[in-house]
Amino acid sequence: MAIPSSGQVSLNTVKNEFGDPNSDGQYKLSEYYRDGDNDPIPNSQTTVPASGAISLNNFRGTSADPTVYYVREGVGGTNVSFAQYSENQEEGSPANCAALVGFKIILSGTTIQIYSWQDQISDMDDAVYYTVGGTNTNHISYTSHTNSLLSYSVNTGTTSGYNCYYTLALVSGSDIARYYPQTGLTGMTASVVGQGVTTSGQGARFGYITLAPINDSNAESGYTRVTFTLFKSGSATYNAQFLLDLDTQAESEEDDCYECCVHTDMLVHTPLGEIHVKHLHIGSPVYSYNFDTGEKVEDKIIRKRYVKRNNEYKVNELKMTADHPVYLQSGRLASLNPEQTLSSYNMSVDQLIVGDKMMTANNELEVVHTIEKIEGEQPNYTLYTENGNFYASPNGDNAILVDSVVQEL
Repeated sequence: MAIPSSGQVSLNTVKNEFGDPNSDGQYKLSEYYRDGDNDPIPNSQTTVPASGAISLNNFRGTSADPTVYYVREGVGGTNVSFAQYSENQEEGSPANCAALVGFKIILSGTTIQIYSWQDQISDMDDAVYYTVGGTNTNHISYTSHTNSLLSYSVNTGTTSGYNCYYTLALVSGSDIARYYPQTGLTGMTASVVGQGVTTSGQGARFGYITLAPINDSNAESGYTRVTFTLFKSGSATYNAQFLLDLDTQAESEEDDCYECCVHTDMLVHTPLGEIHVKHLHIGSPVYSYNFDTGEKVEDKIIRKRYVKRNNEYKVNELKMTADHPVYLQSGRLASLNPEQTLSSYNMSVDQLIVGDKMMTANNELEVVHTIEKIEGEQPNYTLYTENGNFYASPNGDNAILVDSVVQEL
């Protein structure tokens, strides 16, 4: 419940609403700044400052209600999310692929349950489900409404009378489409009138289907919030929020096409802050370096691709493929495998070694201290920008300028 808007408010009132921010048993008002990347204060509570002066009056009317959290992957009450990718590549023939997530809502006694599954028609997929606690589960084993994952449950205390509708809110990238429900389920509605929640269930699928002509490619990607609203006159209203972070790419190209990539753990330097590479999409704004003017400029992503590679290295803390060129002092390019860079991208670059100095977003140079091999196949993204480069880092501190070339076909 929310902190009262009037009357007495104490530090204990704040602690009872938002909990122990550091799990250390110490309660200081300065520990309760609003921070979109950390609990316990959600970004929606705008009366609470993110820094600077803070008082008990800032907390009047605020709430730890998880339905008002700014959605972050796998964090915050009823917000749950999917990171799903699918790819179809065929040489010399049209290609198609899909990244779809299905939902069904059913009544079980006095409990309303939402189940989810991945529903794809592609050669390759990579679907991950994030729980409210932030842990992930391989979602690939849940493939239909009869074999689906219980993702949300609420006891309403009544066996009938609840209706449900959904809303879509684009966070970034492209809008997802709604597809016909799985056979055996009533089609879910976006009308605020809603439809009755029954034991037979409502269903819908959301996502992308892409088609690519012969010798061509096509891709869609986006980050969308899906909210299911459960309501009944005179009863409590419930909002179950899901994030769908989806990518598809259909390419009628060589199946072993190499692309230089950065690891999925990396952050990219953008005008909106440091953003995980997997949450960027075609059209997303990023920073790049314009060598004609000698300055960092705002750019945009014009191609994004997911690739699994087994030639991953960590240079200081930057994770990337061995053939990925980085920019050194005075704009000189170097990679850990110049021969592969030349054969794959027709680029002649120097050997990257300990002691080299890499260009950064702060117009400084970072010295290469360590180079380590990362074993096993690793998930990566390749981004292509208009200037052909972007800044990447593991933690947002002074990102490294890296190239964004793709294989010349």
